[in-house]
Amino acid sequence: MTKIINLLDFIIQIHLEKKTTIWHEFPFDTGKESTVATFYQGLYKQVKRRTKAICYVETDSYGSGYASFYDAWFYKKTPEFDTKFAADIESYEGLVVLVHKHLPYYVFMQGTKSWKAADPDSRSSYLPSRKLVDKLTNNAVIELANEVEKILSAKGLVRLKQKTLDTPLDIQVDVPTELMDDYLSYFDGLFYWED
Repeated sequence: MTKIINLLDFIIQIHLEKKTTIWHEFPFDTGKESTVATFYQGLYKQVKRRTKAICYVETDSYGSGYASFYDAWFYKKTPEFDTKFAADIESYEGLVVLVHKHLPYYVFMQGTKSWKAADPDSRSSYLPSRKLVDKLTNNAVIELANEVEKILSAKGLVRLKQKTLDTPLDIQVDVPTELMDDYLSYFDGLFYWED
């Protein structure tokens, strides 16, 4: 896959031109979300196998609306990831990987998920934010991110950095997102969630 061309051009194609196929290489060129989802599922399996991490993927746009990305959270049940704060609660710091549904781009964040030990479906979680991009503070998460980046890069995916995504959008565009921090940015134009 080709490197970054022009992120602003992609944002215009998504929000102003309302294009559904933006990238013209597999799997994004198919226009089928199921094909892209299958591609990423295979990638998650590869990451799990090579890193020995556990993975939880948010596949239903946080229960409602539409997200332009899949939210994959990788962690290990080791003391380095454990953030337990109560005996009956499991809580782990993990690597958040947002992968775009229409473009070969992703970002890294660090996030915590917690749940009752007796009821894993009662999961509480972070919400993605531009301010969290590249804010990796846990050494185990940083080490995992280094491994994951090698795997994703080998598959042609490109990691976007906070410096680029912090850029304000200087065009008149309506971005239907619940994730905006302070101002409309490139992050919002690419990684948006409308509820």
